[in-house]
Amino acid sequence: MKLLALLPAASAVLLSEAPAGTPGQVHLAYTSDPTSMSITWTARPDTPCTKPVVRYGDSDDVVAASTLGYATTNDTIFTATMTGLDGDAVCYQVGCSETDQFSDSETFFPLPTDGDSFAFIAFGDMGVSTAAKSTVANMAADLAKNEYDFVLHNGDISYARGDDGIWDEWFDLLQPAMQSTPYMVTPGNHDLLHSDSGGEDGIPYSLRFAMPDTTLGDGLGDERLYYSWVHRFVTFINLSTDSDYAEGTDQYEWLEKTLASVDREKTPWVIVSGHKNLYCSSTYGSNDRSSTTRGDAGDLTKELEPLFEKYGVDIYIGAHIHAYERTYPVAKNATAVDKDCVEEGGEDGVDVYRNGEGVVYFVLGMSGAGHLGEEWPDPEWSAVHAEEYGYAALSFANRTSVKLEFVANGGEEGQGDGPLVRDSVWVVKDQRE
Repeated sequence: MKLLALLPAASAVLLSEAPAGTPGQVHLAYTSDPTSMSITWTARPDTPCTKPVVRYGDSDDVVAASTLGYATTNDTIFTATMTGLDGDAVCYQVGCSETDQFSDSETFFPLPTDGDSFAFIAFGDMGVSTAAKSTVANMAADLAKNEYDFVLHNGDISYARGDDGIWDEWFDLLQPAMQSTPYMVTPGNHDLLHSDSGGEDGIPYSLRFAMPDTTLGDGLGDERLYYSWVHRFVTFINLSTDSDYAEGTDQYEWLEKTLASVDREKTPWVIVSGHKNLYCSSTYGSNDRSSTTRGDAGDLTKELEPLFEKYGVDIYIGAHIHAYERTYPVAKNATAVDKDCVEEGGEDGVDVYRNGEGVVYFVLGMSGAGHLGEEWPDPEWSAVHAEEYGYAALSFANRTSVKLEFVANGGEEGQGDGPLVRDSVWVVKDQRE
């Protein structure tokens, strides 16, 4: 596919400071089709734009966008899907054809379908704090290396809590990353629950992000809050942990059907993400654990852990608690902890979990929301925790090995200047060679 020639474009300024109708807050997301890419943007036109479009690839490739909005925003939201992508770099612009107002030209790469190595960045609980801005700056420097396929933001996105201006501030902060790197999200309690979201009830979240196999519209239905997609040789499953997920619910039945349908020859790895945690040793809120209470009031572990064990989930990525934690491979409500699989030091000085029995759980809620000041007991299943800001980088070296690194921002008490790697671990599944 040829690259679109650079066209006259509006200046890249903040949406709040831009001339009326200037496109902004541009962000990409994968679809369930590896030859497609979803794109969403916003503008504040003086008069409604009746012909919003994306221009991409060959100069003749133009796709019309849908127009969305909700009662408490001044933004008009546009979303479209670019199709027929063949793996080459794609140059694009978004805007309004009737007024000839278009964004600067940007470039992205479609979802790769082959290759035995890739990497992505993951975190949750961001907002627009000073710490969040440091995380974004460090992450942007990492993304500029073009070594990461996508970003996974695991709930509690902007912490707008009903203040739509904070959504604008957050998108302005993240746009440089999101306009060239697909940005995948799951909902958190501050995006979805009525009291925690300041009455947003998930409406801004659902309309501002277009995820695979979801339906955008004026209402809110749980069917659009959880989804899966295949990325190279990994099946990613993203849950909505603040929607109904108990056995018999739509989400539970969808999850089991999705897990049962995974072809382990094509995608030997299964990574599940959800905002809240099945395992977290923090004493904050409802993270207490006992023989009858299984993390986060007990429900998540009680309902979902048996499915994870039945279908061999490899990794669970959570957030919610504003810190970092990793477990050993663990199962059966923490009664089965596999420490025998640990090879200390590994080949590169990093511990290896080799063919561990159980799921490895990561808490990645450390990207910017304020520390909670809780206590951290040391249960047998918890390997490392750190109450510091930053993000995680997960890198698949091949089809059998993935390395997670917690990249801390640095500059907090007891730290040097950052960014710096505070924890690393390899998860290896040799039997998948």
